[in-house]
Amino acid sequence: MAFDYLAMRNMATGLLTEFGDSFILRKQTDKPKYDPKTKKTEYTFTEHKGVCVMKTYSDEAMGQLSNIIESGDVAFICTMNDISIIPQADKDKLIFNGIVYNIIRVSTSNPSGKTVVVHTLQCRRAGV
Repeated sequence: MAFDYLAMRNMATGLLTEFGDSFILRKQTDKPKYDPKTKKTEYTFTEHKGVCVMKTYSDEAMGQLSNIIESGDVAFICTMNDISIIPQADKDKLIFNGIVYNIIRVSTSNPSGKTVVVHTLQCRRAGV
């Protein structure tokens, strides 16, 4: 009998719900378009909900990985309400407690190749 990764995902979601909070993933839907009137590049996003916990990186981790992790970066351990939604680095944004973060790196735990258990996202606060 195969291991039940859906049960593991459900347990992770329950723990994240108990100890964390909800968030919104803003997923980029298409390629950016340049608006000549505003002289800005514009993006279109869809929003997807999930639950997560936020953790900070230790000073040791930042020192060892200074070219990857910057001061102020945070990590989110999360599950999406829709299991088919996979966050993408350098495109998607995460909104947690009203603060917008750029997703720098995504690590997805999918032991069976069929059922995503959790995502770990390295995030950096988006510019204002």
